[in-house]
Amino acid sequence: MSQHPGRRGFYFAPQCAKCGLSTGVFEVLGPGDMPERWGCWDARSQQLHSNRTDTDGWRMMMQAGGLDNGVVGEAIELDDDSAAALHRRLSEGDVEALESVSDDLLGHCVECGAFYCHLHWRAERCPGGHQRAQA
Repeated sequence: MSQHPGRRGFYFAPQCAKCGLSTGVFEVLGPGDMPERWGCWDARSQQLHSNRTDTDGWRMMMQAGGLDNGVVGEAIELDDDSAAALHRRLSEGDVEALESVSDDLLGHCVECGAFYCHLHWRAERCPGGHQRAQA
């Protein structure tokens, strides 16, 4: 549940099935939305986000694996219905909904459906012994 009433986007941070650590963060901001962790940001990051984002458009922010598109994120083409559908799919473990991101970037095992952090996701196999999907 979002800290921000009336929020149109969503915050998705799957947790490692072994230890509970976050495996990454994928956040969609609707027009006028504030980032979920806004209160944790320093003043410089808040100012940068405020000055460089369009409050009328949709944005995506991501931190996973070696990818981090920063406090500004990137503009994306979405509407309320497609954002809700994307959130539902991700919540159900359908990481294919993230067309531009590979499964192993979020630490997701296609075979067992679980997410794993960088400490538990081995180079070739998940903790359950399943072969890592090849991109």
